[in-house]
Amino acid sequence: MGVPFIVVVAALIFVIADAFYLYRLFGYRKRYSRALRSNVVKQFHRHLTGVQKHVISNRKDYHQVDSLFLSYFFDTILNHIDDTDMTTKDLAGYLQITPRQLDKASKRVTGLSAMKVYDTVKSQYIPQQY
Repeated sequence: MGVPFIVVVAALIFVIADAFYLYRLFGYRKRYSRALRSNVVKQFHRHLTGVQKHVISNRKDYHQVDSLFLSYFFDTILNHIDDTDMTTKDLAGYLQITPRQLDKASKRVTGLSAMKVYDTVKSQYIPQQY
């Protein structure tokens, strides 16, 4: 005769619930990424104004090393902001670390990859110059 009606209804409910879950998950990830970029912008403006207290993470194990890295990272970005073809490898070379170390440190401190931080800072700094 075919598939029982209850199996079809259960499968339909499962598909609808799964679609709703994925919709909420992708929405959360988008909002979270936007919040991280906003946090980087705030820390960058603090760096420009001379407030050296970089507090991006609410973690208990946030150390001065993270603050020092972020300060050097922002300085490096500012020194090379006019480079049109900047890559992670270039940024890492300027900081004298490997590209993998740069991305790991950037994600640990800001939650974003090094190039996303670079692009965020560049988009905030370039309009202020003119």
